[in-house]
Amino acid sequence: MRYAMKRKIVFYTFVCLYLLCSLGFSQNDSLIIVSKSGLLGSTQNLVPLNLKNSQLIQGLELTLDYNTEIECFDVQTTDRTSAFTCDFDKNLITGHIKIVLYSGSTITAGSGPILNITFRVPLTATPGTYPLNLVDVIAVDSWVQPVQLTTVNGNFVVEDAVIPVELASFSASYQPSEKQVILEWRTHSENNNYGFEIQRGTQADQLKRIGFAPGHGTISQPRDYSFIDAKISANQYFYRLKQIDTDGSFVFSDIVEIHISNPAEYQLSQNYPNPFTLKSQTKNTIIGFGMPEEQFVEIKIYNLLGREVKTLVSAVKSRGAHAIQWDGRDYLGSPVSSGVYYYQMKSAGFTKLRKMLILE
Repeated sequence: MRYAMKRKIVFYTFVCLYLLCSLGFSQNDSLIIVSKSGLLGSTQNLVPLNLKNSQLIQGLELTLDYNTEIECFDVQTTDRTSAFTCDFDKNLITGHIKIVLYSGSTITAGSGPILNITFRVPLTATPGTYPLNLVDVIAVDSWVQPVQLTTVNGNFVVEDAVIPVELASFSASYQPSEKQVILEWRTHSENNNYGFEIQRGTQADQLKRIGFAPGHGTISQPRDYSFIDAKISANQYFYRLKQIDTDGSFVFSDIVEIHISNPAEYQLSQNYPNPFTLKSQTKNTIIGFGMPEEQFVEIKIYNLLGREVKTLVSAVKSRGAHAIQWDGRDYLGSPVSSGVYYYQMKSAGFTKLRKMLILE
């Protein structure tokens, strides 16, 4: 009788100690977003999601809310969750991503990253601090019982990029006789410039490397570059420069779009983007025009009073589609003020005038 009573006392004491220890540990179990920063134009910014747990966890579901100034586009497991399957559903419009992590295995007790969430920062993003918030967190153990997790939110800091190269212009023109596209660009100055990777694609979000042009290192004088994309068939193409610094960092230029066809008449397209602003990283606007024959052509910019601001084109251009960029600067290289501007094309009796808007 006494022996049985003693066994019961020992058993209940053990159970109480276990529950107290479990309660103490579970109060410390937490899910933590590690704050990170990234430069404008950067594409591989890993934000770790750390888990500090004393209990085994078999499944986890959560939603991460973020500001749409940045873009979340990938989620990867880590060494702690290599046996897990990770599903995620992102919404770039509303700025949230739902993540489900599950497996027949468990996340053992410990501390460290269980997921790496990759963000990219568009050149158009506004520098500043943006919150990363964990909501709707559900965790279960191997018995499918709820596990209480404390959440610790973080921040993503968008920093101004120190652009090593000041790109003055970037244009594309098509030569029907040679069936090739000529890319031309100029730099105002260069700082530790390793070179330019030339990228092309038939879709703006699927560009691949087609060539490379070495840079001039560090130099304060303007430099002109060109690249020939040969044997091009009729299609719509997008081109972009990836400027690479000597330390491996890089930034992208604006995308130049060109439609390869044989225009039956002279054409002057509406500039894009319109309106555009000189204070953003994407501060150039693109003007497309078509030539039904090889002919001399002029394209000039005028202010609202009709005064000439800049000549963009004054040369003989081949038959086909062409594009030119304007960086919003006048003849002296000074940024123009905000307001309404006109651009006019003249060639072989053809005259066309269009309007554009520059914002502050």
